[in-house]
Amino acid sequence: MTRIWQGDFLLHHYYLANFVSSMSENQKHKIVVAITGASGAIYAKVLLEKLAVMNTQVEKVGVVMSDNAKHIWESEIGDRSFEKFPFTFYQKMDFNAPFA
Repeated sequence: MTRIWQGDFLLHHYYLANFVSSMSENQKHKIVVAITGASGAIYAKVLLEKLAVMNTQVEKVGVVMSDNAKHIWESEIGDRSFEKFPFTFYQKMDFNAPFA
């Protein structure tokens, strides 16, 4: 299992690869991504980019970003490109979000 450690961000490539490969073309999934303010915004960006092109396997993506996550994204990536992804963004205190 390959692991990438950046700040408090741990990504299990093996788990993610198995999850993606197990997604059936016949069944679309709803996914929630929570992004914290730890260093490693590039990993969040790559994940969102991958999910954006998986429209045959993903029905809907919900994203929650902390204020620090937005700040770190701007600092490390240099823009606010997270706003351009075709996902539903929820506020961190949105207790009416479907996954809350």
